Amino acid sequence: MNYTNLFKVVAYEPKSCYIIPACIEIEGVYKIMINTNKNIKRVMTLIFILGLTFTLIACGNQNSVPYGNVSDDAYVTYGDIVVTEKELYDKLRFQSADLLSTMIDEVVFEEAMNEVSQLINNDDVFFNEFLDETINNAIFQNTDLDALNNLLESNEERLLRSIEQYVDSLYLIDPAVDRDALYQAIVNMSPMFEGYKSIPELLDRYLLRVGQRYYAYNQLLEDVEDAESTQFVEESDVVAYYKSNEEGRYDVEVLIVRFINLNEANATLYEVGLKSDARGNWYQVPDVRIVDPNDPGYVDLDDTSSEGYQHVVDILTDLDLLDDVLASRAQNQNLLSSQEFADYYARYSISTTRTSGAADVALPDNNVKAKFVEMYNLLNPATQIQINNDGTITGISTEFQTTYTYDELNELNTTLRSHVYSTLTSEDRQDEEDATNPYSSRVQTFGSSRYLIFKLSDDGDSQDDVLVDDPDTEDEDEIFSETATELYERLRSELIDNKLTDAYVTTQVEARYEELTVNIYDPVIRTFFDQTFNYNGSASNKVGNVVALIEDSTDVLSNTDILVDDLYQRLSDRFGVNLSLDIVLNKYFETQETYVITDEEYADFEDQFEEIIRQFSADQFVSNGFPASIGREQFLMLAFGVTSNEQAVRELYVYPELRAQYLEDYEAHFTNIYQAFTDLAELQYEAYKSTRVSHLLVYFDQDGDGSPDNPQEYLDTLETAVVAEIKAGLAELIGDIYDQIGDFRSEAEAFATLAELFNSSGRIERGSNTAPYDLQIELDYAKYRQLGFYLKYENISSAITNKSNFVTNSSTLDPVFYNRAIELHDFIVGDGTQDQIELPYIDMYDDYTFNALDLETQLDNVQSSFGWHFIVTTTVSDAPSAMYEATKDAEERYTFEEDGVTYNVYNEGPENGGSDALTLNQVEYYVRQSLTDEGPSVPSVVSTAITNYLTPVLTRYQNTFMQRELIFRLLEDDLSFENNANNTRFDIIRDINYSQLNEYLLSGVALFDPNYETLYATWFDVLNQ
Repeated sequence: MNYTNLFKVVAYEPKSCYIIPACIEIEGVYKIMINTNKNIKRVMTLIFILGLTFTLIACGNQNSVPYGNVSDDAYVTYGDIVVTEKELYDKLRFQSADLLSTMIDEVVFEEAMNEVSQLINNDDVFFNEFLDETINNAIFQNTDLDALNNLLESNEERLLRSIEQYVDSLYLIDPAVDRDALYQAIVNMSPMFEGYKSIPELLDRYLLRVGQRYYAYNQLLEDVEDAESTQFVEESDVVAYYKSNEEGRYDVEVLIVRFINLNEANATLYEVGLKSDARGNWYQVPDVRIVDPNDPGYVDLDDTSSEGYQHVVDILTDLDLLDDVLASRAQNQNLLSSQEFADYYARYSISTTRTSGAADVALPDNNVKAKFVEMYNLLNPATQIQINNDGTITGISTEFQTTYTYDELNELNTTLRSHVYSTLTSEDRQDEEDATNPYSSRVQTFGSSRYLIFKLSDDGDSQDDVLVDDPDTEDEDEIFSETATELYERLRSELIDNKLTDAYVTTQVEARYEELTVNIYDPVIRTFFDQTFNYNGSASNKVGNVVALIEDSTDVLSNTDILVDDLYQRLSDRFGVNLSLDIVLNKYFETQETYVITDEEYADFEDQFEEIIRQFSADQFVSNGFPASIGREQFLMLAFGVTSNEQAVRELYVYPELRAQYLEDYEAHFTNIYQAFTDLAELQYEAYKSTRVSHLLVYFDQDGDGSPDNPQEYLDTLETAVVAEIKAGLAELIGDIYDQIGDFRSEAEAFATLAELFNSSGRIERGSNTAPYDLQIELDYAKYRQLGFYLKYENISSAITNKSNFVTNSSTLDPVFYNRAIELHDFIVGDGTQDQIELPYIDMYDDYTFNALDLETQLDNVQSSFGWHFIVTTTVSDAPSAMYEATKDAEERYTFEEDGVTYNVYNEGPENGGSDALTLNQVEYYVRQSLTDEGPSVPSVVSTAITNYLTPVLTRYQNTFMQRELIFRLLEDDLSFENNANNTRFDIIRDINYSQLNEYLLSGVALFDPNYETLYATWFDVLNQ
């Protein structure tokens, strides 16, 4: 057998985090891997139940190890078992390289830390932002303030859960943390996510990292002035930075008319009679729909002069529409259909040289602007706008945005932004040479929407005198003008700040390390330190209280000792309780007689490890960073943390096997464990819910990005009367859609077809329901489109269950949507006394449900951050039954005997004394068989029930956190730490483990999930019954 893959997963790796959901970065200092060949990834999967690394035997001559004042006094006792301080420290030494490196950094960068702390407390923006980003990343794994604030608004409980997890993770490495106070300090920050300097525990925690950055920043300030440095900044660099990041990025005033589809764009142009030519000018098309001779736009078809409308008569004649136009005038009402006018519009050709009738004259800019405003008002009757006397555009009764920054337009659409800045010349710059029109020459497509844009003005003048030709060069070089000195200084500062990258900081910290010599006098710590960092100090071992000496070749620092006592204190604060429990547990299993390793098993373990040694000697672990040339002793220490094969066998095989035997001895954990498993599985059965749904989503998309907007954010910008109109329109829209469902073969077909038809309609009202009929979809939908509605039909592919929305899932549903789907499930299932409800069931379709609520409340109940959800429940599944009668097992395939007792999987069902849920005998049969080499064998119907009800119980029972609790229970009665503070710490660690077992879903301060509560809140009550 080749052990290469095995070796990859058992190689010893010192850990810096214990009993933490994930090893998160706490200090976050810049650790320099000077020799990348030594930066070996060593992954360990034989992690002991307490989440600890292997218990190690200290190597070398203890007489030459510096122990300081670490004594042989007891650290913890368990009955007759004693773990001394020195015994604990011998294990901690193998974990200490990373922490020792941090302690060295704290000495080296102490001055920088003190100085940057003052800057932070004096509100320095640059380093406060870095501190905030660092801490936000540690807590939320996100530094984007917009994204974090959106999370706060949309799912505050998830965010609070992250804070609670983070605070617990800090306590697990620092017992001085006041969990409640720190949690409240973070939660009560105002504004959230900014200003962490106000929390001393967090400022102290991350000050080293900020200090290292500050140190590098000071080095950078020297480099940017040094012409020989690659970081040197000269004026040409600032000019280039200006051109790339600021030139041409001034604010603009624009009117943006957005069309939701091409049909709407065309209909709007027809309505106002606008048409453009190839040169991009706009013209008024003679509107033959006007029947009033007194209207300024009336087309006199009798005027066939060269300045008249013979060309219009010719078009109408060709299209066979002249009689209809004349009849309209006779009856004083327009008789042309929308399509007929569209045909006329399409046939009408702009001509500025026409001789058969009046030549078309391009509209002046102010008229085009008025037409664009007219189109906007046609499309947005609830938010009308107007042109003021000074030419600006404002809302009539609501605020209206015309001022945009470069970034705002870029976020809206990059091509739209380019159109505004590069294609259009603003209205106030039309007297400039090479000026282009201030308006779009045709309907433009940007993203998923169509647009017409009128550029009113811009702040381009502010950049006219920024750069001037350099008088000292013959080339066309540019420099900043004297009037732009302040801008130059700001941009230069930004450019320097941007050069302060993580890579640069690492380089400067590394350069500082090159000036130091660190002498480590402990052989174990030195060996592991050398594996990660470039060790160039003494190879001598010394007794006493000095574990390391820092020497500085620059004399900036005086020689500084790192004391054993300080290192031990910090190591024991961080890891002592957990690691000492690991040692206790190993000693306990060595002395008890219930769980044993046979001679044959031990011999097999030895053979396996000897094969690993053989492969090491054959140089088969070079790719793992362990060439044979390092020697066996070094290999044993670095790979496994031991000094002999015998120790390795015990650490790698014996101790894990003994623990596994205990953890698989279910009956040793709780009285009546199988009954407890049965009761817990029954909770899963009773809580089982499964439904399949589709839904019609009504939503807004005000920014035209193709994604639903938060409806409440939009409604909050509107007046109360407009909001009431929108909600009344929503109710009417849903009623109209529901009325048409019967015209289709299924609800799914109805919703999908109507959504597609609805979204193809526009906001311009056109057509006629009376003679002469002109049936356009806008007759039905324009009034709803004007309110801003879109429709989307979705079929949810997977079943929605009582477990679907645990935040620990890889994905979750919108909580409003999920809760409504579950409410409908519960309503349909009922209490057994109501009439059966026919499926599919359409929410709000009839009086079956919510008939006591008014319409507005109904709509509020289905409003989420995406829009309004109208759900169709297609199936509701019963909980799978575990019934399996003995008569179906004539061959007795599902029975087995163990220790003289026969077990079977039979369940006669509720009619015959059994149950639809799993019974005690079924559970015990399955669990006992699971521990055999053959594994369990069950019929498919029982297998389905086990998967749904028992597997979640066993998975939870066998997970890391529950197994830690089992170890805690094993030790709790006789366990005593000499320092009473550690007894308290043990209790808190255990409480945190409870939270981790419950995935922080039953929190008293953050997230509390009622569905999770139903399944697991009584977990230990049931186990302890």
